[in-house]
Amino acid sequence: DPKWTLMGCGEGDERRLLEEFPKCHSVYAALPEASRRVISDITFRMATGMAEFVDKDLGQGTVDVSQYNRYCHFVAGLVGEGLSRLFSVSGLEQPSLAGELHLSDQ
Repeated sequence: DPKWTLMGCGEGDERRLLEEFPKCHSVYAALPEASRRVISDITFRMATGMAEFVDKDLGQGTVDVSQYNRYCHFVAGLVGEGLSRLFSVSGLEQPSLAGELHLSDQ
């Protein structure tokens, strides 16, 4: 829904993003289809992955190194993957960069 907003939730920039979401949606809608596909895929995978950690108390960190690596992949690795894929589909980088997914988790 391009007119969706959420008023009075969060603080600072987070709150502003939720309250002014239609602006964000209009920028997204104006992007080329290939870029929108990358953003949709990455945000879906990021949200799904981070949902695994919603009910966990991460105040003391993760349980073990494999959980730490998994968490880092969802909150940072997918950002790197998404940027690499966006650069690739935009023509700013070689198409082969989109396949170098191992680089995003280094």
